[in-house]
Amino acid sequence: MAYIGKPVSADISLYEAVEFGLYADPRNMSPLATTYSVLLDNGGYFGNMRGYNRALIAPTTGYFYSSETVTTGFYVNGQQIKLCKPGCRPRTQKVNGNYAWHSGSAGTAYINRFTDGEVWIAGSPNSRSGSQVSYKLNQATNLPRGIRYLVVQVVGGGGGGSYRGLGATTRGAGGSSAIGVCMIKLPDNGYATLVVGGAGAGSGSTMGDGFPGGDSKITCGNFHFTAGGGKPGTYGVFGGSGGAGGTVSTSGDNGDGRIITSLNGNAGTRDDPGASARVSYTDWAPEGGLCAFISAMGGVGGSGAYDAGSPGVIGDVIISY
Repeated sequence: MAYIGKPVSADISLYEAVEFGLYADPRNMSPLATTYSVLLDNGGYFGNMRGYNRALIAPTTGYFYSSETVTTGFYVNGQQIKLCKPGCRPRTQKVNGNYAWHSGSAGTAYINRFTDGEVWIAGSPNSRSGSQVSYKLNQATNLPRGIRYLVVQVVGGGGGGSYRGLGATTRGAGGSSAIGVCMIKLPDNGYATLVVGGAGAGSGSTMGDGFPGGDSKITCGNFHFTAGGGKPGTYGVFGGSGGAGGTVSTSGDNGDGRIITSLNGNAGTRDDPGASARVSYTDWAPEGGLCAFISAMGGVGGSGAYDAGSPGVIGDVIISY
């Protein structure tokens, strides 16, 4: 049962101070979530958790975000309850069938966070435009509020294929990109920058090489991670060659971000583009679950005599909470 509790503080409501989800939320619930109601010491009720289709999410240990908790004055079976701060219990998951944000095109975007808890992914820094992925802390919604931690999948662009002369041996295929999955901690008020690398174009001229795939990158405070684009296939009168795979470059783990997993891309050959690098990992949350992503393949060399090469696959950035 839940005993009489104290407000979290004199100037903030419990609703604003802790993480909520729908009652069917896959994250582990706090024992407090399954109680019929919670009586506050000001005489009011916090509400019937099931009746309002809400779930209080249980904190955890051993993760980058684990210290982001609120100690309440509530007790269940004699144990004082801690709850998660809003926006501090991420997973690599889809919500209502969708990720929080998916790039779809090359370019630069900014993950803008504001002190009221809103987070927008926009084309300019400090802008409340584009895609809203987090709502105000005091907004009455079961959708994410006050997001601080995000999971970011970063994939560079694949390298382009080269021109093919008269003989098949003159062409080369592009390498595949590098890939990485990171977790970032957004500033209280500020932004993180992400770059989505474009696909490396195929050869643009007679006897030409392909073009390298663009790098994809996330920068958040002192943390940065780059998934390098695949290198281009090269043309050669006496024998073309495949491009190298993209490589990972990073600041390494620090207070602004963590690397969950990463992998360099694969080299192309004369005839075949570099195979996509594949990362698989257990979701970085106590509920677990297998996550898998692949990097961008390179383009092939010209398919027939005197044909230009094909482009690689565009880079990609996926953001989850």
